[in-house]
Amino acid sequence: MLLTVTLGSAALALAVAACGGSSGSAVVKVSTFPWPEGPGPVVAAIRSVPGIYVPLSKIKAAIPKTWPKNPPQTCRYGAKVQIALKDGRTFAYGPCNRPGSIERLRLALIKAARHP
Repeated sequence: MLLTVTLGSAALALAVAACGGSSGSAVVKVSTFPWPEGPGPVVAAIRSVPGIYVPLSKIKAAIPKTWPKNPPQTCRYGAKVQIALKDGRTFAYGPCNRPGSIERLRLALIKAARHP
């Protein structure tokens, strides 16, 4: 029984790590931009970057706790979302299908950019 619980706990920990737990503080930049081309990006980051800049703190509440997989894409045009972490990892979503948590993050970023 103890071995089963231990193996189950290890599997759960591995699954969470594979999904890319974020804890919010590891995020250094979130950007959304038209793909494959269009106007410049809307970016939330720790420090000012080129594009329409929003302080990362304005969208912190919308940052997911884990990073879902990018679903299969059914198109080649749309908005991409890219998240950069402090450890150098990046996650990209879109251009046409995004998980709900990533779409909420994208919309929070756009809203913050429109209402400084």
